[in-house]
Amino acid sequence: MNKRKRVVIKRVKIDDVLNRNGHKFVTVQFRKLNGEWRTMNGRFKVTKHLRGGTNKVQAPWNAYKTIYDIQAKGYRTLNLDTITCVRAGGVDYFVED
Repeated sequence: MNKRKRVVIKRVKIDDVLNRNGHKFVTVQFRKLNGEWRTMNGRFKVTKHLRGGTNKVQAPWNAYKTIYDIQAKGYRTLNLDTITCVRAGGVDYFVED
């Protein structure tokens, strides 16, 4: 049985964990705006399917990040303030406020 490393991190460190992961796959669990739980598998920094222009959602001053959802085959906007768990690089990061 393979045991993953489990780490509890502060909410302000989520962006650092996701940036360190680079182009690798990540699993994110979060609460949607309507209150439902969602688990998303995807990758950040995917540019293959862009149609030009700039990303107006992702900026250093807000808590949104663009992820390419591999199951839906499209880009999704992820609110970093609603994330509860991140699985990246073989480590489970549990978020506390």
